[in-house]
Amino acid sequence: MAATVVRTGRNGPWQGYAVYGATVLWALVGIVVAQYDASLLTTGTATVSAVPVALAVLSNLRGSRTPRTGVGRAVRAV
Repeated sequence: MAATVVRTGRNGPWQGYAVYGATVLWALVGIVVAQYDASLLTTGTATVSAVPVALAVLSNLRGSRTPRTGVGRAVRAV
C-alpha cells in the first residue's frame, strides 16, 4: 500500500513522497531490528515489504529530476 501511495504521489512535490517513503522504510527497519530474534516471519515480511517501497521511492526520485512542464494545465496560443 505504501508503494502505491509513493507511486501515485508523483503528481505532487517530490519531497512529499520521498519523506513518506523514507518514513515507511524507517518503520520497517525498526520492525526488523525489534523482531529479529523473536519472529522470523515478522522479520521476513518486513524485509520483503521494504523492497517495493524502496524501489518506488528510487524510481520516483530518478524520474523527478526531469522538469515537468504543463502538468495539469493546457497551454493554448492566443
